[in-house]
Amino acid sequence: LPAPEAIFSIDFFEEHPEAFCTLAKELYPGHYCATPTHCFIRLLEEKKILLRNFTQNIDTLEFEAGISRDKVVQAHGGFDSAHCLKCKKSHSPESVKEVLFQNKVPRCGCGGLIKPDIVFFGEGLPRRFHDLSRKDFPKCDLLLILGTSLQVHPFAGLINDPPTDCVRILFNREPAGVADVPPKIDKNMMARIEEAAREGDMQAKTILIQMKMASSNGLRFQLEDNKRDLFHKGDCDNGVREFAKLLGWEKDLDKIIADVVAAFKKKNPPPPPPPPEEAKASEGKEASSEGMAKAISQKLGKS
Repeated sequence: LPAPEAIFSIDFFEEHPEAFCTLAKELYPGHYCATPTHCFIRLLEEKKILLRNFTQNIDTLEFEAGISRDKVVQAHGGFDSAHCLKCKKSHSPESVKEVLFQNKVPRCGCGGLIKPDIVFFGEGLPRRFHDLSRKDFPKCDLLLILGTSLQVHPFAGLINDPPTDCVRILFNREPAGVADVPPKIDKNMMARIEEAAREGDMQAKTILIQMKMASSNGLRFQLEDNKRDLFHKGDCDNGVREFAKLLGWEKDLDKIIADVVAAFKKKNPPPPPPPPEEAKASEGKEASSEGMAKAISQKLGKS
């Protein structure tokens, strides 16, 4: 790889698809269970207060948690659909997975490469993301921001789209998406800038525009004029558990988590224990390894 991020570059994929196909086996859904945070989002839907779940994740754990598909917007795509890059034909995710796990590169009948519908660098975000973000965010009255660095745009900019009276809560280990601290300007200076702007001074107009943008972009929980933003520092799963407890939904959340974990274990049963003969042989190998390690340690101690 010329750089680590090249594995998610569409240009690099078209020239060297084997690199992504190798990594895709590790990324494919099914290895992990949905988290309590996913289960909390499902609880919001069951309480009929979830408008939409916008996610950057590509692991489709939202669906493993039982969140309805129409409630989820996969901004960066996912493994649950795939298309040919050449003829644009749709291919089932099951068939693509089968080929990938045979250590082969999925190809279409036309000869083109088949890629899971994950958004690579160099590709645009899905139309559904743009359509629903424009439709949903003006209606938003509570925005929960769960476990994100808010570094990747345009997704990160969504926090600025709700109405100005919408409460925004960040659940994260570190602050993210915070607004810049505006420069302190005394009242007399501000009055002169505003007067100059009214008289057509372009520099004064630019200063006012920049100040307005600074006051409307980013989370403001660290600023004195904050009236609507909150920051819960810590692990998301613990954060949503505390939130559910405050809402009186603790038992509801625990039930969903138990159901999701049980369904995951049913789909992914643990491997059967080895026959007694193999277990004995394995124990013998471990004992032999321990003995060898001890002998080497004693020898090194003497030297």
